[in-house]
Amino acid sequence: MAEEDVPARPVRHLWWPYAVAAGLALLIVIGLGWYAQRARTPDWQALYASHFSPPPSPFLLRDASPDSADNSLFQGTVAYEAQAYAEAAQAWAQVPDTHPQAAVAQLYTGISWLAAGEAPRAIERLEALAQSDADPSVRATAQWYMALAWLRRLDPARARPWLEQLAAQPGAYASRAQALLAQMGE
Repeated sequence: MAEEDVPARPVRHLWWPYAVAAGLALLIVIGLGWYAQRARTPDWQALYASHFSPPPSPFLLRDASPDSADNSLFQGTVAYEAQAYAEAAQAWAQVPDTHPQAAVAQLYTGISWLAAGEAPRAIERLEALAQSDADPSVRATAQWYMALAWLRRLDPARARPWLEQLAAQPGAYASRAQALLAQMGE
């Protein structure tokens, strides 16, 4: 048999391994882009958790007793000290607006709701106080916890104005607000 009689092998086009390799490379590039984007976006819950801690109760148990007209303050303080934050919020919410400690009770009602994981209820309590003409330290504290409540709700756009306001004014929360804004990025 002569060489001329041998049928030529068909030329196989080996394009499919290149297509598979290109597809895998594309998936890797997309995955790396997604991962890089996630790495740049802060974890709002973790950011909230790193900045939130319930402050000590402002009310002393000796200031109120269960038998007095300040029963709500007493019950709220006992619950707050026991870290029963929802119970504390419910008790402090009962403090009448005419009470000399009403603004502080409202502030700690909001903080207690936030500590209990009830950010919407915290915002409801803190918002009016944060915009009020209350004592500046009470108002600043309300603004700080309001910003944290919005972070807890995964809404940094609504937290940012409160933090910017705190960062721009001298006070106990200015440096904390500046640090949190820096962590939030643009």
